[in-house]
Amino acid sequence: MRVFASDLDNTLIYSYRHPIGDNKVLAELYEGREVSFMTKQSHEMLNQVFHKMTFIPVSTRSVGQYRRIRFHRDWEPSLALVSNGGTLLIDGKEDQEWKEQSLKTIRPAREQLEYAWGLLEQDNARTLDVRMVDDLFVFTKSGRVRETVDRLRESLDLSQVEVWENGNKVYVIPLLLNKGQAIRRLRERFCIDFVASAGDSLFDIPLLHEADVAFYPTELSYPSRQGQVCIPVDTGSKVFSDVVLGKLLQGYL
Repeated sequence: MRVFASDLDNTLIYSYRHPIGDNKVLAELYEGREVSFMTKQSHEMLNQVFHKMTFIPVSTRSVGQYRRIRFHRDWEPSLALVSNGGTLLIDGKEDQEWKEQSLKTIRPAREQLEYAWGLLEQDNARTLDVRMVDDLFVFTKSGRVRETVDRLRESLDLSQVEVWENGNKVYVIPLLLNKGQAIRRLRERFCIDFVASAGDSLFDIPLLHEADVAFYPTELSYPSRQGQVCIPVDTGSKVFSDVVLGKLLQGYL
C-alpha cells in the first residue's frame, strides 16, 4: 500500500482567518458557520491523489472535530488517524482494538494527565474549560500562554508527558502518543510499503520522521533521518498545500 499521510490544519485545510485567496472550497462547517477551507487548486489535486494512493489524514483534532471536515462530495478517506494518532477511524468508525492499545500505551502517563487537569483548573489565565480529548490528552486555551506552559513544565514529570503550545492553545500529551508512533502501528497492520507525509508544526515532526518522503515548510526545524527524502517547501506567495500536492503529483505517484 502506498500512502499519503498528512496533517490537516495549516497543511491541507485553513481557518477562515488564514488568507488563502478567494478561490477556495469549504472544508468545515461548525454550528452553521464556515470555519475552514481548502484552496480550489489543492481540492482538485487532493482528489487526484486520492484516486492514485491511499490518503490518510493524521491530526491532533478530536474525533468530533475531525468528523466536521468534508474533503470531497464524492468520497471520504477510508482511514484516518486523529487524537494525535490515538484513534484510528476506519470508514468513519472508531477501531476499538486500536483505541484500547492506545489507552494501554499511555497508562503510565495517566497520573500526570490528571495532575495537569488539576493545575489547569486552577490557572487564572485559562480562557476555556479544561478538556480530556478522547480520553487521551489534556487541552485548553490560555490568555497568557507562556505563563501557563511554563507553570505546567515546572510541575509535571516531563519523562511522561509533553507540554505544547499553538497560538493560545495548550496541550499536555503523553510522550508515547504521537503521530509517528501511529504511523509505525499502521505500517504493521496494513502492510504499508511507502509513506509520503506532510506537516507544518512541531506536532508533525514524528510523522515526518516515519515517512519515506517528507514535505514541510522551510521555517520548521526538522531533523531528517538517514535514507529519507526531505522536501522543505519555500512557499513564498503560494499556499503550502498547493506546493506540496503539486510536488507529490509530479514526483511520487
